Amino acid sequence: MVDKIGDVKLSVAIKEMLLNYSEIVTPKFITLQVIKYAATAKAPNTLKESCNFITDICDNFGASGVPLKEAIDYGKVAAAHATPAVRQAAMKMFCEFYKHIGDVIKNFMSEIKESTLKMIDADLNKTTQYAKGEFEKKRSVRGEAEE
Repeated sequence: MVDKIGDVKLSVAIKEMLLNYSEIVTPKFITLQVIKYAATAKAPNTLKESCNFITDICDNFGASGVPLKEAIDYGKVAAAHATPAVRQAAMKMFCEFYKHIGDVIKNFMSEIKESTLKMIDADLNKTTQYAKGEFEKKRSVRGEAEE
């Protein structure tokens, strides 16, 4: 299914299914599978939707639900991609990580080109980090709304 995450007709259904599976087998496992297959993909839409999915995982489960080093390494590849939509999805993913873990994310970005790093820094500077306990509160409110 991960190979088809970039398919316009299937993308929404696949991402929803993978999010549901994340609750069963852990979000880290699902994220690692997405990264594994997306890293070998050639289609820009697959790379973009994989970044979007990882962003959704982090938004739903927090940074502890994401294998951070692997996701950031994948994000570096996506941020250097020739397609603007892939780069934008990578920037969005980095911003989501930044909300959760703050400036620590910058420690992982040493191998990024200077021009790309400047664009990422500009986006990060516009992003507001979660205050201590804010994400847990947001998640519990979201959980109550779904019930």
